[in-house]
Amino acid sequence: MLALFTLCFAALSFEALSLEAQGAAVPKLAEDPRSAASTDTRPILIQAGAVIDAKGQRFAPGSVLVKDGKILAVGSGLVAENAELREFGARAVVTPGLIEANAELEPLERAEEGVEITPRLRLADGLDPESRAWAGLRRNGVTSAFLSPSGRSVISGRGAVVKTMPTADDRWILDAAGALKATTGQEPSGGNIVPRFGRPNSIFYRRPTTRMGVTWEFRKAFSDAQLYAAARQAGGPLDPDAQVLADLMASKGEIRMRARLLQDIRTAIRLAEEFGLRLVIEEGIESFRSPEEILAAKAKLIYGPTLFQPAGIVFGFGFGGGSVRQQETDRNYLATPARLHAAGVEFALGSAEYAASDRGLAHQAAIAVHFGLPREVALRACTVVPATWLGIDKRVGTLEVGKDADLVVWSGEPFELATRPVAVMVDGAFADAQED
Repeated sequence: MLALFTLCFAALSFEALSLEAQGAAVPKLAEDPRSAASTDTRPILIQAGAVIDAKGQRFAPGSVLVKDGKILAVGSGLVAENAELREFGARAVVTPGLIEANAELEPLERAEEGVEITPRLRLADGLDPESRAWAGLRRNGVTSAFLSPSGRSVISGRGAVVKTMPTADDRWILDAAGALKATTGQEPSGGNIVPRFGRPNSIFYRRPTTRMGVTWEFRKAFSDAQLYAAARQAGGPLDPDAQVLADLMASKGEIRMRARLLQDIRTAIRLAEEFGLRLVIEEGIESFRSPEEILAAKAKLIYGPTLFQPAGIVFGFGFGGGSVRQQETDRNYLATPARLHAAGVEFALGSAEYAASDRGLAHQAAIAVHFGLPREVALRACTVVPATWLGIDKRVGTLEVGKDADLVVWSGEPFELATRPVAVMVDGAFADAQED
């Protein structure tokens, strides 16, 4: 095999040398998109058939003027001397960059398998700026994202808010200590083994092994943190995990809980109320069955992904994860976003572990629109709403003067099933939306 590889490499090298000797252009590797920012300090004038600012205005034809990573002007017929002109044609539509409210990248690598309660962990400590996932997010028109820890643990740690074009420094990480993530339902117990099935010979012979066990682990962790807080005030030793939970309760902070089925949504609501936490529900597959309970709890909902997954077809991962996901997602109702909107529930759209795939946020929004969600509501659910909830709305979420130049150029009306992003700008730098 090594000899074959060496032979192929030599042949390719010889071909390249031959082309160069003949004066032909030798193909070059694609440049790192992080270096896409032009050294040219001129403003960039983007022109398209329409510009939608996500604040309720549509300019047709539309223009956006950008300089030094910020938006200088939005409107129709803009003119700027010495500007670099980027024309995308009469059918193109420009919107704010999409904001993925719930992205799980490489979920198996981000699950701490040795223990179920890990609130001290921060996903930001494991980010890979060279990951191909960033290009996958940009292919969906995503310019900012909340990266959520894996749902394989009961309490898995803190997420992170990032831009999707990593930079050499850390300025692309907008919040390295985002909301704490927990999970209800069966998934945290999916890989654990009940001792009656044999002599324990691995770390997976442990609790939880049931839904009740998952809830018990969560409640015990927070109850222990309450006792720890009192002991700590009296001079007791530091426990980093318990400290995170104690601080969260003291500040009445926000906790994200993955809850797919209605019974798990209700469990999440009860637990959040019990410990005085503000609840964000991730996924919420069966939220359409009881939107009034979500409204009464004043919970935020990040709905999705919607999957075309017939009962009996298993998608997911090993150690029981695939069967658990199938059990918890085969109750998809494709018109759920439209029904939630009709019930008065404000929500963001998310795509979880599909965020960097062709079933990412652009696809999720297109499905929602196809099944009855108004297009302007879908756009808000991918821009204004998540920007506000993540605390980054002063920088992104709408096309306004002074905000970050994060935008998407679509091949047609956004969220049509046949429409796709053709160009994505992050902080004033273009990246090819269809790059590998």
